[in-house]
Formats: sequence, structure tokens, C-alpha cells
Amino acid sequence: MKITATQPAGDSLVASIYENPDYLDCFVAAVGPDTFERVDDVATAWFMGQPAWLRLLSTNTLSKGAVEDAIARGYRVGDTVGSWEIITRNDEEIVFGENMGFMQYRMSFRLPSAGDRIEAGTAVRFLWHRTGKFYFALVQPLHPRFVKMVLKNTIARSNTRPPKAPSDTCE
Repeated sequence: MKITATQPAGDSLVASIYENPDYLDCFVAAVGPDTFERVDDVATAWFMGQPAWLRLLSTNTLSKGAVEDAIARGYRVGDTVGSWEIITRNDEEIVFGENMGFMQYRMSFRLPSAGDRIEAGTAVRFLWHRTGKFYFALVQPLHPRFVKMVLKNTIARSNTRPPKAPSDTCE
């Protein structure tokens, strides 16, 4: 599976979340057009596809049940999944955010209407420039590896969904 690093599409929410982000990226993975029905499915597969150690780092919880409970409530603006608050969303994209005091971190999942790819985008803004820059300099080399690993898990989880019920009509 090929995952490509790029910049977020100009019309994506994460690309416009900050006027001048200190860091901006996007990782794109091609998927079949019926792999995910909605962007909510992408987000669910992402959070549920994280290994426990990464879930602890990412959501600040070891409890898979706590993540499942948050997901069951839906992805409404203002709700949280672990430490990730839903900042904004539309039918194609959900932006999650975490404020660390010295920097703001935004990540998004996007499923364009064609449904043939998923995008995981990141935007960062340093609030305390030196501290944020130092912290992100430590995290940034690992960031692409983590995103690619979880994108692969996300796609693999989509293949475990039960098949759709057969149609009641003959074709």
C-alpha cells in the first residue's frame, strides 16, 4: 500500500485552520471507492486501529472502551475522543485538536466525495515559539512513521467490516 506525503488540498479544513501554520502536512492513501462510506468511518477505524501504546500517547488513555464510548456518541463539534476535541467538521472532513499550552496541534481525516482516497492532515501552531519548536523538533521525525502506520491499520480495519446486507431487489 502506497502512502504519499503531500500538502493538504487547498479546500480542506485543516489547510485553512491557521492563517500561517508553523507546520502543515498531509498523507494520502488510495482506497477502493466502497472502502469507507463516511469520514466518520475513517476516524473510527483510525482510533480503533491504534496499538495500545500509541493510543496512550495519542488519546491519553489506555482504555479502548473509553475510546469506543466516545466514538459511539458521534463526532460532533466540541465532543472529545480521549484528549482530542472535535474542532470543526463537514461531510468530507473532521478536524481534531489538542492544545498543549505551548502549541496547538490539529489533525484531520478527509474522505473526498469520490471515496477513492483517505487523507490524514496535520497543522501545528507554536504558541510559545521556542518551546513549541523544540518539542516538535523531537516529535516531527517520528510523526510520518506513526501516521503511515496508523493509516495502514485504518485501511486494514475497513476490510474487517461485515459485508452489506444483500439487496431485496433482483438485478
